[in-house]
Amino acid sequence: MKLEVRKIDIKSLLFSALPLTIFCIAILGGVITFFVIDNPQYAVMSVGHKIISVALYSIIYVIMSMAIAVFGVFLYNFIGAVLGLRGITVDIEDAAGTVEAESEEE
Repeated sequence: MKLEVRKIDIKSLLFSALPLTIFCIAILGGVITFFVIDNPQYAVMSVGHKIISVALYSIIYVIMSMAIAVFGVFLYNFIGAVLGLRGITVDIEDAAGTVEAESEEE
């Protein structure tokens, strides 16, 4: 079965698992940046300052990443609606032994 994605709802992007996933990746990047990598600029910072830096780094990273994603979705919707170009086509196959197939046999 072929499905075409013509429009992506911005709310579904913002209120999905994507921001939380980006936040977890940002925390990992912040910990590596401020705690693991030996940088003389961060050596004079106390542990509390480093934790605050990781938190701020993660929040700003999520805001910037989601802003780029929202702009990309807006651009995708604009190109699809105004210019009339086709959306992304996804080919989905039914798995053998799905619930629908079992309910039809009964």
